[in-house]
Amino acid sequence: MIQSGAPSASKDNTLQNMLKMQTETLLPRYQQEVEYSKAYTDALKDIPSEYKDKIESSGVDIEALPGDLAEKIQKAINANEKLKSSEKQLAFKLIHKRRVGFYVGSF
Repeated sequence: MIQSGAPSASKDNTLQNMLKMQTETLLPRYQQEVEYSKAYTDALKDIPSEYKDKIESSGVDIEALPGDLAEKIQKAINANEKLKSSEKQLAFKLIHKRRVGFYVGSF
């Protein structure tokens, strides 16, 4: 309901609560994703570039590699898995928040 050009207090309060909720839940998740992305990028610096696509497609058999290289590739694989998991969780939260926002904004 709009009265004299300003949104009603309840709608304004609802929107403020949504913004607060999104900031409290999405910002930490995004910051975590940035950290995982940096860890993955750093891990890739320690290995030959031809392994990047294999890591991202889960096509690396590290058992046949020398110990030091295998450890570095395993570190990159772990970092990539954390990054992918974080990306999925952030995407889920964004989709969920948009749906909640749509429903709240609909009344």
